[in-house]
Amino acid sequence: MNLGITGLAFSGKSTVFGALTFSRGAPEAETSSRAANLRRVLVPDQRLSKLREIFKPKKFTPATVEYTDLPGFGGKDAFFASLRDLDALVLVVRGFENDSVPHSQGNVDPVRDLQELVSELALSDLVPVENRIDRLETSLRKNKAQDTDKAELEVLKELRAILEQGLPLHGHELPEASEKLIRSFGFLTRKPWLIVNNIGDDDDPADATLCEKAGLTMVPGRMLETALRGRLERELCALDQDERAEFMADLGIDELAGEKVIRLSYEILDRISMLTAGDKEVRAWTIPRVNKAPQAAGTIHSDMERGFIRAEVVGWEDFEELGSLPAARAKGKARLEGKTYVVQDGDVVEIRFNV
Repeated sequence: MNLGITGLAFSGKSTVFGALTFSRGAPEAETSSRAANLRRVLVPDQRLSKLREIFKPKKFTPATVEYTDLPGFGGKDAFFASLRDLDALVLVVRGFENDSVPHSQGNVDPVRDLQELVSELALSDLVPVENRIDRLETSLRKNKAQDTDKAELEVLKELRAILEQGLPLHGHELPEASEKLIRSFGFLTRKPWLIVNNIGDDDDPADATLCEKAGLTMVPGRMLETALRGRLERELCALDQDERAEFMADLGIDELAGEKVIRLSYEILDRISMLTAGDKEVRAWTIPRVNKAPQAAGTIHSDMERGFIRAEVVGWEDFEELGSLPAARAKGKARLEGKTYVVQDGDVVEIRFNV
C-alpha cells in the first residue's frame, strides 16, 4: 500500500507527513521543487502485540504502509503522472492560521482550496480523455474503428461530461465491461482519496469537516475525510513514549493522528489484516477485504496458494478470550475452512498445503 501525500503550497503537508510517519526530527520546509520522500510505517496493531506476548517469537513482523510526501502540487504533466502509480491520494488542505506562513490567496479558506485541488485533478483526467476521444472520432470518420472503440468512445463521453464540471469520477458507477475499457487511464479522480484538513493547535477536529461544504459527495470506501492538528501531532511524535502519553491525556487525545490515518488508509483501500502466529514468527499480512483463503495464503507464499488444502482459523475475539491455539481447539473455536472461505480482519490463520 503506497499513498501519496499532496496539497497546495504551504498547506503543511510535510508537517502532516511527519505526523503520519511518526517522525522525530524537524519537519522539512515545503518547496515546489523538493523531491518526493517515501517512508515505510509500521502499522500499530494491539492484536499483534498480544500474540507477541503469548508466543514470544524469534521474529516479530507488523504490517507496513508506505506514504510518499510529494513535491508541491502543480500543473505539470510529470507531477500528475507521478500520482497515477500510487494506490491512493492523501489530499492535505490548509485549515490553520499562521502569520509567518502567508497563504498565496491572501487568506485561509480550506473549502476553496479543496475545490481547487479537485478541479486540478479533474482537469488532469480530462486532458487524456479529450485526446483519446479525438483519436477515436478520427478513426470512426475513416471507418477504421473497431466495435470496442465505439464502446470506449461512449464511456469516455460520459466521463468527459463529469470532468468538464470539475467533479471527480468516484461516484460514477460503470459496468465491468466499461471498467475494462478505461482501466489503463489510471484516472486520479477514481483513485481512493483521504482528505485531511490540517487545522490549528486550538481547533476542534469535529468542527472541521470540508467535503459537504465543497460540494463533494462522499463515496463509501473511495473518499473519506478527517481533520488533524498537524503541528501539534508532529510535536507529539518528537516526545518519548511516557511523555507523549502524558501530554495526550492532558490534551484529551485518545489516538495519534498517524494511527487514525493508517486505519482510514486501510478503509479507503479496502484492506484488512490476517494474522499468523508461532514461536518462530508473529506476523500481520495486509490482504484485500474480500479475499478467499487460497489467495490470502498466496500473500504468504505462492506455493501455499498453489498447494492449498485448508486453513485452520480462529477469529480474533475467540483467540483473545481463550489465549492460545490449543485452547481454541479444545473449545471448538478453531475451524477448518476450505477454498471458499473469505478471511476476516484479525483472523489468526494456519495454512495447510502440499506441493
